[in-house]
Amino acid sequence: AAATAVSVAGDLSFSMLSAGEFHTCGIAGGKAWCWGRGKSGQLGDGSTSDRKKPVRVSGGESYIAIAAGGSHTCAITGAGKAYCWGDGYSGQLGYGNKDQLSEPIDVSGNQKFAAIGAGDQHTCGLSTGGKLFCWGGNQSGQVGDGSTSDRLNPVAVNSKESFTALAVGENHTCALSGNRLFCWGENK
Repeated sequence: AAATAVSVAGDLSFSMLSAGEFHTCGIAGGKAWCWGRGKSGQLGDGSTSDRKKPVRVSGGESYIAIAAGGSHTCAITGAGKAYCWGDGYSGQLGYGNKDQLSEPIDVSGNQKFAAIGAGDQHTCGLSTGGKLFCWGGNQSGQVGDGSTSDRLNPVAVNSKESFTALAVGENHTCALSGNRLFCWGENK
């Protein structure tokens, strides 16, 4: 534990950061880097080891956005392709299975994403066309498809709105359409 701010080791210059439950990830030089707890593979370096210093996520992809969730991480490339890694016990990796993966895997479907967000057990992506897709744990309706069933692949949020931004919490999701805010999921 650090009671004061400390510099993250290395000479990486980050353009984006996201903090999950016990891990942090960022983009530096177009590559994804993660550090912290790794026991579910959420660091994406092919291991389940904890890392005190940033480690580069496996694979040769270049990323423009990244989102760290409870024990998983997802990122999107400049071409809009989404990749996820880590614990998939509720389907939050979005590739049709519930396995734990310590390296990135393609999210199912042909959607092109402009933004991505990760909650505790679910993930959402904002398509380049303004549609919102979510997948993973859905016990509180946080996937937004009108059900409470977990979704192993991306499903469209039940809305006719064209969204411009998203925010994903532990068990809820919010999105902007113009200047109007829409939210769904846990409401405690």
